[in-house]
Amino acid sequence: MEIGEWLAPLKKVTTFDIDCLPELIASLKQYHDDILDMPKGLITTLRLIKYLAIDPASSQKLEGKRFKLDGIWDSYSYIAA
Repeated sequence: MEIGEWLAPLKKVTTFDIDCLPELIASLKQYHDDILDMPKGLITTLRLIKYLAIDPASSQKLEGKRFKLDGIWDSYSYIAA
């Protein structure tokens, strides 16, 4: 059941609004040790956080642009701690 791996983070999320962020952050922490394997549930969690955090209008302006991700691992380590 491969789809179950993709949908696993949704088990604890009851609404798709700012109130579900604690559950999504807990889900991120769950994947801390397996981050290099890019688990399907991690991808789903990151997509949900992007949906909640980035305004769709500004998201379209950012499409196709490249960004430096120098501090991404520091940010992830802070969230996962």
